Amino acid sequence: MPVSYMNKLKVSICIPTYNQPELVKRCLDSIKKQNYKNFEVVITDDSTNYKIKDLVKNYTNSLNIKYIKNKIRLGSPENWNKSMKISSGEYIKIMHHDDWFINANSLSKFVEILDNNKNIDFAFSSSDAYGENNKFRFAHVPTKNEIKKIKKNKYYLFYRNIIGSPSSTIFRKKINIFFDNATKWVVDIDFYIRALEKNKKFYFHKEPLVCVSDQCLHQITATCKNNKEIEIKEYFYLYKKINKNNYAIIKKIWELIKKYNIKSKNEIKDLTNNKKIPLYLNILIIYNKIIYRKIKHLYKILFNKK
Repeated sequence: MPVSYMNKLKVSICIPTYNQPELVKRCLDSIKKQNYKNFEVVITDDSTNYKIKDLVKNYTNSLNIKYIKNKIRLGSPENWNKSMKISSGEYIKIMHHDDWFINANSLSKFVEILDNNKNIDFAFSSSDAYGENNKFRFAHVPTKNEIKKIKKNKYYLFYRNIIGSPSSTIFRKKINIFFDNATKWVVDIDFYIRALEKNKKFYFHKEPLVCVSDQCLHQITATCKNNKEIEIKEYFYLYKKINKNNYAIIKKIWELIKKYNIKSKNEIKDLTNNKKIPLYLNILIIYNKIIYRKIKHLYKILFNKK
């Protein structure tokens, strides 16, 4: 006999938390409003106190919650992975604790995508980004051309994270992929690329289904963005992991060399602990050094500087 709708758990909404119960409350309230009901909420708590645990008690009668207080703090992204590992649903819907569903139909639309497209394992939607004090910043809506680029070349994600936050994604648990805990800045890009390496077909839902926090002081990304040591180290780690000289990858490497004005291969070696670097990379560094000298010389001529 067929399994009944409510006996076969469809979705695990995985929420890795770290303090900030007021943001977790906003996330849980948005989940409580969903008109789609065949889901569990998996909360793995890395908090330094028991405020999240106390908050969760207010939702146990209205939501199917699986709560775990980590005895030892796992950190990001291992706490994300734990929530996924103990989940029971067919689909995994990551929701960072500071993100929330945009309306009551959001989850049902995510589920419909995978239900109606059996040939895909991964999907994502547009999202609305909010900054400090819940102020709207922008709508993250990939263009048709950007989606076309990812379909043609999944490694374009190395150059630009077109997909956005993990909270804007949904995927089948069977792909059995987890976030690399050796990364913080490129952690989502790495995950997306590996998901598309397993199955290149995906679905993009243009309508924003989630609201995500962006450039807020509490976020880990705030300590990573424009951090030379982290960006160089992690992008080169990912480059080595992919082990492909794709145009989009080389383009991003060149962008980093210019951004941080790298003029010596030893700078790369020191930041990445790589004893050897590819020949093309050395050429790019030398080229950047030549350009830098020319610009500096031109500056002296134009402004009569010594």
